[in-house]
Amino acid sequence: MNFGIIGAGPAGIFSALMIKEQNPEHSVSIFDGNQKIGRKLFATGNGRCNITNMNAGPESYYSVRPADISPVFEQIGPEAIRKKLETLGIPTVQTEDGWVYPQSWSAANVVQILSDALQYAGVETHSGAKVTGITLSGSKFVLTIDSQGKTKPFDKLILTTGSRAFPQLGANTSILSELFQFGHRDLPFIPALAPVSAKGDIFKALQGTRLDAEVTALRGKEELGSSFGNIIFTDYGLNGPGIMNVSHYISDKDAKDYMLRLNFVPGDLKRQLDTFFYQHINKDYPYRSVYLSVLPGKLIEYFFKIWKLDWETTCKRIDSRTFRVHLKRLENGLIPIEGNRGFNFGQAAAGGIPLSEVDLRTMESRKQKGLYFAGEVLDVVGPCGGYNLTWAIATGLIAGRNAGKEK
Repeated sequence: MNFGIIGAGPAGIFSALMIKEQNPEHSVSIFDGNQKIGRKLFATGNGRCNITNMNAGPESYYSVRPADISPVFEQIGPEAIRKKLETLGIPTVQTEDGWVYPQSWSAANVVQILSDALQYAGVETHSGAKVTGITLSGSKFVLTIDSQGKTKPFDKLILTTGSRAFPQLGANTSILSELFQFGHRDLPFIPALAPVSAKGDIFKALQGTRLDAEVTALRGKEELGSSFGNIIFTDYGLNGPGIMNVSHYISDKDAKDYMLRLNFVPGDLKRQLDTFFYQHINKDYPYRSVYLSVLPGKLIEYFFKIWKLDWETTCKRIDSRTFRVHLKRLENGLIPIEGNRGFNFGQAAAGGIPLSEVDLRTMESRKQKGLYFAGEVLDVVGPCGGYNLTWAIATGLIAGRNAGKEK
């Protein structure tokens, strides 16, 4: 059989390798508009390639139109991905928090090994070849490749084009309009894992400050979603995993209705401050040092100005009620948001092909027999930390395994 794959990212690469594993005699061709395969993979994990996460599961992901994605993880989870990588010559290591990297700590090495694996398996890789059209001729999918109008027929087609995120790395989803003929209607993409824009004195005072915080996205009084992780104050607003993981809730449209609630003292931090303050209550101990024990100095200087406290204030001058008010303020910092910074800065995107239009047990289209989907082109996005690569690899393997079966 003859297989065409549009998109040479991780989903497309693993689809191709799995098809060949099912039957080495299958003919497989991958097409990608970039001059090299796996271009976005090069940038993952700041070049270290955070390739999966042991905490990834169905509950980890967001969809514009939610669906049960457990059939994917019931077949291929993070451990299965690590085993697959091992067979390809990509051994992995795991950090304490479950983030998984190649033992080489090199995204470039991973891309080269996968490229070699495709070549060794006999997969035809067409770099710099943009697919501009898809038509159905009998039971064959006919692809039009680039502006020269070349066409190639395939028995089955796997779409792994990715999303609109990072257009500077070649992201292009224009081919999705060709799916209308099969009854597919893609959802508008929403930039995700992006920094957010905001203004206010707090950003001038805290620029460059980074710390872990609990972040909640709000629209009016409605809580849209929460995250915990590192946040960074910048000249344009906020960045860092804790911010990026909720950025898909904040659209540019009606951005004035959105706010972020920052809790600088979640869980144990609040208990530590509580204990430390009451150890020094009614003493000439510097009140600032209670907070400096666990929080950045710039943050405490900023809040001392908000609280109208002199920097030399001692615990003797702070009663229990005032301390509780201060703690509450640190738990409930509200920041108006102008919007997230869009696809140029977003590492991923929500939206795309609705999950209801795909059989998640096989990744085959429910609209068109022989058409499969995998990766970020589907309406699924996960948080920072290897979750989106997990989704891409898992769905790519499932699509390739089922497409490659003789039928």
